[in-house]
Amino acid sequence: MAYNIQTLYETDVVKWSLKQAKLLKARKFDLVDLENLIEEIEDVARRYKDVIEGQIENLLVLILTVKYKPQKQTKSWDKDVLTSQAEIHKWIEKEPSLHRHALSSFNFCYKYARIKVSILHQISLASIPEECPEDVRITAWELINRDDGMD
Repeated sequence: MAYNIQTLYETDVVKWSLKQAKLLKARKFDLVDLENLIEEIEDVARRYKDVIEGQIENLLVLILTVKYKPQKQTKSWDKDVLTSQAEIHKWIEKEPSLHRHALSSFNFCYKYARIKVSILHQISLASIPEECPEDVRITAWELINRDDGMD
């Protein structure tokens, strides 16, 4: 059955992926859709990076919430922090290079956590520093790096 590889990629990426895997296994490298394959491989890394960024952002939202609305620190908040910490640990354990990405993307995550806290808790954005406060950074990194026996 004849097919156009570009059309297949655009209409059914799952079928396209399976076809590419078959071609690679059969060592038919000349038939592989190299351009889209490269794009998809790069996208895998981006998706993992997005996951860890989302988890760090979530953790920062929780830390900032208590910093600016201390009354929000409840048992539920404590559970949310531990859950977020566990998720970060899980992803870093699965993909160790994400720890390095967590470090390099921390300020980016803080930028959006700051905006979310402002919106969620109706706090003036101007009252939350643009640069991550040192106490927030320390708390976040202690949680990210702390080993609570969750291995």
